[in-house]
Amino acid sequence: MSSNASTRFERMVLQAYFRKRNVGPPRNNPTGGVLWMLRLELDPQCQSWNREGVSCRICGEDTPIDNAHHNLRLNMWENHKLFCY
Repeated sequence: MSSNASTRFERMVLQAYFRKRNVGPPRNNPTGGVLWMLRLELDPQCQSWNREGVSCRICGEDTPIDNAHHNLRLNMWENHKLFCY
């Protein structure tokens, strides 16, 4: 699946999620900013996450991701996954 198709699929999933709950996406957080949260939710290696960091299920390390743009947050997490033992 190409990255454009993947992004379209994620947007469709988010729209269905918000429709099911009869609420809209947060006004101060555009849909692109919510996609990183969805990707973490779907990642089997992610044990838990919040705005400050992501906890790895394999090594238990907390990867700090605070104060970063959503694309950079995903890059920091992907970088951890490359070198996780």
